[in-house]
Amino acid sequence: MKSLDKVVSGTLKKLGMSHLYTEGKIKGKWETIVGPALAATTKVVSYREGCLTVEGASPAVCMELECHREEILQRLRREGLQVASLRFRVG
Repeated sequence: MKSLDKVVSGTLKKLGMSHLYTEGKIKGKWETIVGPALAATTKVVSYREGCLTVEGASPAVCMELECHREEILQRLRREGLQVASLRFRVG
């Protein structure tokens, strides 16, 4: 029997919406990836074609994300998430 995870993933892929599945997985692991302090002041906005867009509460938060860009990418990849690039914006 297939796991629910595989069924949902496969269905979204067939519908051309697999990015939503990946985005949801990233959102679920975001606090683990960036830590509670950064997670409290950031929000995963979207995931499209390998690019993850993250909104920071202020320019200072976005700068902190920028300083940790490579580390965040490595942690995402260690979690099995296929993120090629990060985009930060103030929101």
